[in-house]
Amino acid sequence: MVRTWREAPGAHAEALLAVHAEADGILTELAKLWRVPELSVEEAAARAAHVKGKLGPILDGERNWVQKARDKLDKAFEEAAKLALEVGEQRPQKPENVTLAEQRAAMKSEQERLLAVREKQAGELKELRAKVTKECKRLNVEEADYAIDEKHTGAAGLKKANQQLQRLDALMRERVDSVLTLRGKIRELAEKLGETLEFRLAFDGELPGSDGGVVVLKKSKDNDQFVRELAEFKEASTKDVSFFTRCSSHLKRLEAAYEEEATRRKPQKASRSRSGSGSGSRSRSRSRSRSRGKKEGKTRVRRRKGEKRRTSRGRSPRHDRDKEKDGDKGNAAPTSPGKAWQPNSDGAPPPGPPPPGYGEQPP
Repeated sequence: MVRTWREAPGAHAEALLAVHAEADGILTELAKLWRVPELSVEEAAARAAHVKGKLGPILDGERNWVQKARDKLDKAFEEAAKLALEVGEQRPQKPENVTLAEQRAAMKSEQERLLAVREKQAGELKELRAKVTKECKRLNVEEADYAIDEKHTGAAGLKKANQQLQRLDALMRERVDSVLTLRGKIRELAEKLGETLEFRLAFDGELPGSDGGVVVLKKSKDNDQFVRELAEFKEASTKDVSFFTRCSSHLKRLEAAYEEEATRRKPQKASRSRSGSGSGSRSRSRSRSRSRGKKEGKTRVRRRKGEKRRTSRGRSPRHDRDKEKDGDKGNAAPTSPGKAWQPNSDGAPPPGPPPPGYGEQPP
């Protein structure tokens, strides 16, 4: 494990002492060499300047090494931050109070993790792109209107793909609601008519019209397509959204045909209601006539019963008047009591019943 100078302060002092000791030894040897009689003062000063010039590059080399290590760490940090932004995560933070080596190791691990996340998201985005393509074909819409730009990758690509799928889902729901509304209106019209209409093309020489729930259409290209689509869009199915334009157009025309048939049948119903009211008035008048006839019949019966009662009690003036009229006709009965009633001279009984009192003996 890498240790920092703070974690091992003695190690730092030991390293510095080792460098100092080595440097002091080198300087002592140099001083001895520069003091030999063979060297002049000028030559010794020149050699000291030469050694000093070599010590500067050593220090610069150490400075450059530390700076390069820091630059590598910063580069690794920027790459990790870029990956984090691409996959939709927060920017990583630099660890504190750790060595450059430990920081580089931490950034390397973070980069490997973010690369794995990006690879996973790339697979998910590929699946979503394929799903968008499939939905566009199913709904029969232009794929270019729902395309996902290739520059969108990672979290941005996933977000864009999900948005396009939501748009396609909303379009599908809108189509389903529209078709269901049209089918509901047609069902209500069929219930109002009391039957489901049947449509067919007219035969040769047959006139268009409707009778008994069968609608005969004139032969034409549009009518032929309409009749063929009756079976295709009879029941709700995936075709309602896949071929929405044709389906909605067909259902709208079917609705118009039902409305036209319902409007055509309204006058017939009104005429039937008027004829029904007239027959009802006639039946009521007949019932009133019958009731009046019954009352008059009862009145006549009561009158006859009263006349019978009066007859049984004695002859009434009205009966005498009737008898005189019968006498005028040649069929008069004897007027005096005790005189028998005789038939006509020819022996035939006279018309009418014998008068009252016939056959009675005088007192």
